[in-house]
Amino acid sequence: MYCPDQLGPAMSRLLPATLEQEVYPSGAPPARVDWIDYTERNRQADPVAYARGLAQRGAGRVIWVVSHDGYRTFEGQCQSLAHELTLLRGQPLVLAETDSLYFEEAALRGWAPPQ
Repeated sequence: MYCPDQLGPAMSRLLPATLEQEVYPSGAPPARVDWIDYTERNRQADPVAYARGLAQRGAGRVIWVVSHDGYRTFEGQCQSLAHELTLLRGQPLVLAETDSLYFEEAALRGWAPPQ
């Protein structure tokens, strides 16, 4: 899962097509960003509800989230989504943190299914 959706197109091209991938907040495939009514859609999004639905859809599987917190119109939403997944599934495995050394930085975290 990519939060925000803008991270999806570039990253998804690097991964096997067999992986289930989606973007926040629409749940759409990551191939393209839907820019129509973008700001309004993002401001109306509910990251807690999205995280709960993601946890249900991913029952029994690891949920990987590629995220970055600095995108306009997403203020705090990716952090809230990650926080809710942590409440639901415990501490994530952090494979990469954002690093200002890179222009396009992102974090990669994975939440194991509940035991």
